[in-house]
Amino acid sequence: MNALSYVFLVGGGAFALYSLLDLIDRGRLLHAGVRTRGRVIDRDRADEPDFSQPLWLPTIRFVDASGREVDFTPEESMTDAQSELGREVEVVYPPKDPRRAMIARASVAGPLFALAISIACAAIGALLMHR
Repeated sequence: MNALSYVFLVGGGAFALYSLLDLIDRGRLLHAGVRTRGRVIDRDRADEPDFSQPLWLPTIRFVDASGREVDFTPEESMTDAQSELGREVEVVYPPKDPRRAMIARASVAGPLFALAISIACAAIGALLMHR
């Protein structure tokens, strides 16, 4: 057993747990959150140089159930057309914390990929421990 096996096992396990909890949280929000419409009011270029087209991190404004305006920036970057200023998007948010909003069509592909990679790292760590 060496230190590298522990790094893979513990690091992969911890990140797998984090990814799983993130997936569960997103699923609950998509299922039970409050849905409304929002508008893209601003955007910043995402720092993702590997793509052929520019990607953007939009700022989206919506009005929550109590009538307050809420601005948020989703975690996922968007294409030019998806983040066009003034574009209307469907938003979902937890009733008690509208600042944790997300775009209702948000993908779970990123968290699923992170979960798969972290499980693979933990498995590599377990295999290295038994060498």
